[in-house]
Amino acid sequence: MLPKLAAVIYPKGCAIDALLDGAVVALQAEGLRVAGVVQQADPADPDCCDMFALRDVMSGQLTPITENRGKHATACRLDPSGLVRVAAQLEAALDQSPDLMVLNRFGKAETGGSGLRSVLSEALLRGVPVLTAVRDIHVADWAEFHQGIAVDLPADPAALRAWALSGHQFQAGHKSPD
Repeated sequence: MLPKLAAVIYPKGCAIDALLDGAVVALQAEGLRVAGVVQQADPADPDCCDMFALRDVMSGQLTPITENRGKHATACRLDPSGLVRVAAQLEAALDQSPDLMVLNRFGKAETGGSGLRSVLSEALLRGVPVLTAVRDIHVADWAEFHQGIAVDLPADPAALRAWALSGHQFQAGHKSPD
């Protein structure tokens, strides 16, 4: 059986959000109940950097996760309260026993023990496979977190589909008997 935890390892400039969103749509079309979030960028305000939100893949609800600190801001713009709201929504989604949880990133917040790390851990404890994305600069932190229980995937839709449909407790919309 393949690991129930996988990450797309990607370099800066990779269209990771579009890749994850496409994977979610394709897997839902195959009949899988996919929970989770994908990141969306809002067009830049001329006085600020791009703003980001997380879109719940089940409800479509958008939750902002960045703060507008102006175009000259140099500090991180991540809004921790936005991530707390998303984490609560995702933990509630786990009660619906999804076939797969997709989390937009395992990034700086998660390496520090916050962000959506608790949701990732809870999903695994409940036996729900998790797919996330890890930028190449966070690979060492990712490896330290998962301690060898995850598989790293290329940024390729076919690889994501193959991982999601092979070796888990489900196949194309049908749960196997427990």
